[in-house]
Amino acid sequence: MRPKSIIIGAVAAAVLAAGTAADAKTFRYSTSGDILGLDPYTNNEGPTNTMKSNLYEGLLHRAWDLSLHPALATDWEQTSPTSWRFNLRKGVKFHNGNDFTAADVLVSLDRIRLPAGTTPRRWPGGRACGRRREARPRAPWRRRCSPP
Repeated sequence: MRPKSIIIGAVAAAVLAAGTAADAKTFRYSTSGDILGLDPYTNNEGPTNTMKSNLYEGLLHRAWDLSLHPALATDWEQTSPTSWRFNLRKGVKFHNGNDFTAADVLVSLDRIRLPAGTTPRRWPGGRACGRRREARPRAPWRRRCSPP
């Protein structure tokens, strides 16, 4: 490529980029229902969950065929009938730059266990899962659940 062509291409790209910024338009989003809120624990409804999936990520992700795939947990295993071990993805940061740790997982689980009315959504079957445990740095995160 000749230097003149590179310069002309760069100038054309800059003009297009500047024109795009000047022509900014309102983005309109359509969905089958209203978004009922962005708190991940207060509702469980299709359009709302779709929107929240753009903001939050769980330990696991369920694919279209309902199989489980890694998300914030890189892998997991059931170590006993009432205990699971999750290994958390390294290098994850929150929007403010803080590292994602096992303590953050515990905060979310503690919030689920709040008294009814404070946080309507509870663990499957309406029961809280296990006792609170302290997070250990650089250790897998574990959780025990009472049998249903």
